[in-house]
Amino acid sequence: MRAATHPVTANTPTSAPCAPDCDAPSLPPVLVGALMRHHRTLAGLSMQTAADIVKTSAGRIGNLERARLPLPATTARILLTAYGTPIRETEQAHTLLTPPCHQHGLDDLNPSQVWLDALAAGSKSVLIYSTGPLPAPPCALPAPAAPGRRTAPPHQPDRRSPHGRTPTDQTRGSS
Repeated sequence: MRAATHPVTANTPTSAPCAPDCDAPSLPPVLVGALMRHHRTLAGLSMQTAADIVKTSAGRIGNLERARLPLPATTARILLTAYGTPIRETEQAHTLLTPPCHQHGLDDLNPSQVWLDALAAGSKSVLIYSTGPLPAPPCALPAPAAPGRRTAPPHQPDRRSPHGRTPTDQTRGSS
């Protein structure tokens, strides 16, 4: 059975920046985009297949998933439903994006394991900001590395002979 298609048009409501000079991404589209990408890949669908559902391009789907373009709530709902995302998370995603506004924090978000799995799958790093104590994380988080430090590779023994020549130099003849 083929999913119904719904076009994304210029009149589709989207989230606007909180200020003309604000270039920080709004948190709801970042979260919902991660959820969309996770469930699209779980469903085994390509970006082109997703694009066909909402009559747009595959590149636009990638940009919506990475929150590089404003994410319309109706588009998120249509795609998440087509991907087989649980109803609870689909409705939470729609609520996060309605009404469209630019937010840098969410006070009342209590993510389910479905959200956490989606965020973990799409994460390269996690930053947590808090004005108070944090509850224990629902999943184990790796210990953070020291900022600006990289672990040195294991020490490689010096392959030079006592005379300062490598074994390859020694086979070419002595000087």
